[in-house]
Amino acid sequence: MDLARQVLSAAVPADPVLRPDGAAVACTVTRADLAHDRWDRRVRVGDVETDGPADRHPRWSPGGETRAFIRPDHTGVDQVVRWPDGRPLTSSAHPVRQFAWSPTGTALAVLVTVPAGTRPTGSGAPHVASSPAYLRDGEGRHLSASALDVVDLATGDVRRLVQPQRSIGDIAWLDPATLAFTAPFDEHQWRWDLWQVDLDGRLVRRTEHGPWERAACPVALTDGSVLYAGGESGPAHTELHIVGPDGRRRLFPELDRNITIGLPAYPGARPVVDGATVWCTANDGGVSRLWSGWLHDAAPIPRTAPTSVVTGVDARAGQVALTEATTDTPGRLRRLGDISPLWSADTVDVPWTVHELAGPGSGEVPGWLLRSRHAADDAPAPLLVDLHGGPHNVSNVALVPGNLHRLHLALAGWHILLPNYRGSDGYGTAWYRGLEASGGWCSDDVGDVLHAVDAAVTDGIADPARLAVTGYSYGGLLAAALTATDHRFRAAALGGAPVDLRAFSASSDLGPVLCAREVGDPDAADRRAPIRRVGEVRTPTLVFHGADDRRVPVSQADQWYQGLVHAGVACELAVYPGMPHGFVTAGPPSAVLDIGARIASWLQRWTTP
Repeated sequence: MDLARQVLSAAVPADPVLRPDGAAVACTVTRADLAHDRWDRRVRVGDVETDGPADRHPRWSPGGETRAFIRPDHTGVDQVVRWPDGRPLTSSAHPVRQFAWSPTGTALAVLVTVPAGTRPTGSGAPHVASSPAYLRDGEGRHLSASALDVVDLATGDVRRLVQPQRSIGDIAWLDPATLAFTAPFDEHQWRWDLWQVDLDGRLVRRTEHGPWERAACPVALTDGSVLYAGGESGPAHTELHIVGPDGRRRLFPELDRNITIGLPAYPGARPVVDGATVWCTANDGGVSRLWSGWLHDAAPIPRTAPTSVVTGVDARAGQVALTEATTDTPGRLRRLGDISPLWSADTVDVPWTVHELAGPGSGEVPGWLLRSRHAADDAPAPLLVDLHGGPHNVSNVALVPGNLHRLHLALAGWHILLPNYRGSDGYGTAWYRGLEASGGWCSDDVGDVLHAVDAAVTDGIADPARLAVTGYSYGGLLAAALTATDHRFRAAALGGAPVDLRAFSASSDLGPVLCAREVGDPDAADRRAPIRRVGEVRTPTLVFHGADDRRVPVSQADQWYQGLVHAGVACELAVYPGMPHGFVTAGPPSAVLDIGARIASWLQRWTTP
């Protein structure tokens, strides 16, 4: 098996959950099933796994005597079942997205996914929208909603506490008769508040957020207060807050780092509280690290290494379990403080050595360099500049079942430069919001990347005649901007790229928040948009995109490709049928493999002397 397939097929643990006494831990293990071209998910406790292939979200009952998890029933609808006998605990007509045991262990709170609103019933019936949230990547215009139910385990009776809403976030029991959750309710505002509901369906809003604020991941505290992650949508850090009888206060006010809660392509873990200790993840130097602090601390302390990306955590009875990706394995499960993992994916002999670049305080662009072990030690090598998305995401050196092009190129003697340009996470508020001073997207970050490339050439690392650039989503936008303003790159590969910022702001499913909070002034952003300078591109370019992408509509790829054709630039367009925006890492394994090989092949083709 080649290296790319080995990494993609690795069994990666996530979502660790400790038994209440801390003596055992469950997790979800995901691996690529290449034979069936799907992702196989199983629940694991100790050395025992379920038989999959779509099992997830294990949770222990309050006494620790029962384990339950989510599995599709014979009709394909996700239900909560008991392990090991597989007895169903729910029989919902709609898929269960998440569940939580009541404090007494006699009921389950379940979030179910239901169709939103009325769908067209005839061939001539239109979709009718009346709010800004009328599109969603992965769903298009056929939107779903969330409802909150409580299931009595003794009788099977189901009580609906919260009617379908656009998006209900994580749930948490506050006491045997009350639940906390997050939801927008007002479809005309980009605002998520913290709410509570009792078993009679009485709703109370616990926060009074501004129009762009969000709340997520509620955690009940013993005094009736609720801890949650929140902050302004757009260019601002997520923070931890506690809301109680005396109002709201920020936890860890001296931590100038972004709290990460674990979203697709954005590693991290939901915060947990064990006694008076708060455990959370925050990005530091490009890495989602585990931190701990007291409920009244001004700042927490990091508890994991600066190269280990934490993807999940749980803490109970003084024990802490976590999952993480490292430089040589895509995932392992361990207890904090133990050197040996409880369980790990295979260690990979990666074809590079890792070198951290200086941070913003040095006047340089932070990031990482992967130096190929297959390159000559005393000569500059071909260099790939690999740009992350976001722009508030970040590049790190954890080995993950994506970015397979890096493996192909490093094996061929290429170095990989991962610049964390202005706007990147992990270097403090000033760097995170660093694009605002220059107007927003596609501004000073272009110069940051070129500065990092110049340094690699000056230091004798990169061969200036064999430079290439790639990026996805915002990274694709930046790659397009670079090739439209500078001709040093001999090849480029960009995917999911919003090259026309005005059109993107109006057509993306996140258009309202991105236009208002991120892109900047529409006229100025339009003047900076790469599509206005596509005629100046001279770099042979591969363009790839998902056909059903609603985050960055595929028309953006068509615009860039047609502009390159008109300019006489060598180019190729690869559109993947049925794929949404996140398919480059979460799509079918065959697509992930194809993208990695296609990028590497294209870049090598146009940079070979």
